[in-house]
Amino acid sequence: MRATGWVALAALFGLGCNPVTLGDKGTTDDTGSLPDDQRDRDGDGFTADEDCDDEDADVHPGGDEGDTANGKDEDCDGTPDDRTVCDDGMADYDAIQDAVDDAPRNFVLLVCPGTWDENVVFDKDLTLRSVEGPSVTTIDGGGEGPAISVIDDTATIEGFTLTGGVGGIGGSVSCDDAEIILSGNIVRSGVAETGGGGLGATRCDFEVTDNTFSDNTTAGIGGGVYFLNSDGDFNGNVVESNEALEGGGLALENGRVTADGNTIEGNVALTIDEEYRGAGSGGGGIWVDSDHDLTNNVISGNESYYNGGGIILFQHDGEIRGNTIEDNISREDGAGVYANYSNTVFDDNVVKDNAAVDDAGGLRSYIGRMTITNNVFEGNTANDDGGGLKMSHSSNTVRDNHFEGNQAGDAGGGIELDNETADVSGCTFLNNSAARGGGLHSWTNEGDLTIEDNHFEGNYASDCGGGIEMDNNPHTVTLRHLTFVNNSAGDGAAICIDKFDVVPDEGEPYNLHAYAELYNSILAGNVAGDDGGAIYVKLGTMAVVNVSMDDNDAATGEITVKEDGVVTVHNSIINNAHVEWLGHIEDDGLLSFSYTALFDDDGFSGMEDPRGSDGNASLDPAFESDWTLGSGSECIDAGDPSLEDPDGTTSDMGAFGGPYGGW
Repeated sequence: MRATGWVALAALFGLGCNPVTLGDKGTTDDTGSLPDDQRDRDGDGFTADEDCDDEDADVHPGGDEGDTANGKDEDCDGTPDDRTVCDDGMADYDAIQDAVDDAPRNFVLLVCPGTWDENVVFDKDLTLRSVEGPSVTTIDGGGEGPAISVIDDTATIEGFTLTGGVGGIGGSVSCDDAEIILSGNIVRSGVAETGGGGLGATRCDFEVTDNTFSDNTTAGIGGGVYFLNSDGDFNGNVVESNEALEGGGLALENGRVTADGNTIEGNVALTIDEEYRGAGSGGGGIWVDSDHDLTNNVISGNESYYNGGGIILFQHDGEIRGNTIEDNISREDGAGVYANYSNTVFDDNVVKDNAAVDDAGGLRSYIGRMTITNNVFEGNTANDDGGGLKMSHSSNTVRDNHFEGNQAGDAGGGIELDNETADVSGCTFLNNSAARGGGLHSWTNEGDLTIEDNHFEGNYASDCGGGIEMDNNPHTVTLRHLTFVNNSAGDGAAICIDKFDVVPDEGEPYNLHAYAELYNSILAGNVAGDDGGAIYVKLGTMAVVNVSMDDNDAATGEITVKEDGVVTVHNSIINNAHVEWLGHIEDDGLLSFSYTALFDDDGFSGMEDPRGSDGNASLDPAFESDWTLGSGSECIDAGDPSLEDPDGTTSDMGAFGGPYGGW
């Protein structure tokens, strides 16, 4: 029921007004004998110090807001076009639904503190605003439907605790073919059958800002929030401790969503297979099958019983920038992020301390063309492959990222390239570890790929390839402008090509001959426990051109070539090796040198000493601290005369000589 009486309203909202007799017009003095604040210019019975607009007789304390929204605050309560909802008999209404049904369009309904046991349905443009905020103002759906349902036009909900709702799509809050604006609410303990335990929106436009979604559940998708075929902004929210089969915290499907500055924390996705959502299954924090921009969010401590502990992406394009993705867990792949058939731009994120039971502690990309740039991957772990990043059957661009302290139980501590054609450039690999390829591992590539302008330092492989390990790559891997410093491994402290079985789903295991070319790179201070202080090759072919090898250490060879391995070294330098042999051949391997400075007393095993033939000689490179050639170097202009340096002179030996020497 709607109550009347402006005196009661003034008392309710503490206006402290002192009414005067409406017939007393003494305050309308036009002679200037009264102070300005004691005049009543509009003749409505209220002086200027009592009136909120002393130029309009329709505006005064206790005025009538009327039945049409006009933007005026006729009753001087601080809110234009408003009516009040309280249960004390003094307000316009004593039930929220009554107010919604009766209020004119575009009005504001001010709700007093208390618990309102209602299932409120909006079908016109209204704003519902609590007077004192969500800590003291609750709408409880009572398990009989959503606390709030928006079925037409635009509803704005501000400052409530919305709880106890039950629905199909949308537990505590539901929007269907309408527009919803949520601001400053607490949405909790909602239950949805299909999706959106807290909030579910279908074919809606939305603006959801500065809310908290917690302890909501669904048997389907989007434990906290689910947007289906909906467009809008989701900014500054906290989504925590929600649970769903897919998308524990937030789920976005077939729309366009911008999510900025949110905290997505401690949510769980319970699916353990692909029966419910196919290949895009999981997403402890966020599940995305929608065009998207995810920026400046903190996605932390979420868990997926399948893929994508922090985020799972499926099919759609978008941008993920400036996020912190940390401490998430996946019981399968992609503890930080799992991207499936995605072309997303992944830029300037911190991906840290995530843990995958299987592959990809940080980011997993499967079939896509992602752009992965300017990110930090740190402290991520995978029990199998790709501690920091694993990519499969994709053509991604990986540029200017930092990989530090990531671990893989098998291959690729920093990066695993699996059946991949990605190019990797401008990256730093520091203190990553794995059994094979402490910094990076590549195998069974589906086309030529290039790894260039990267720095590998302090990485470790218990088996082979402290910096890089490659195997079964039938297409050429081009390595250019790389530095390998202080890496370590059992074999191949800097670079390894090894024989490793490919085990198909059907048939017998097999091996493929691998191909690589190494240009203008530095291998220095690396240590192998057994073979290959610098390079180890088995069942592979590697061309080594304009490479500087300095101060590497191994039990046997600086370069070791075994079983069907072929290595050609040209225009390069080996200096100060701490090995038994500079070149070591076993099991029908082939190793040859040309125009190479071999400045060391160590000999060769399985081959003749090449010094004195094919342009090879014992020449002192006189390295500077950055492995450039000192002014007295004997390697200046001593390289292959058929090659020129960038300055047009005869090529120098080593990393800064030849046509690619200007790096």
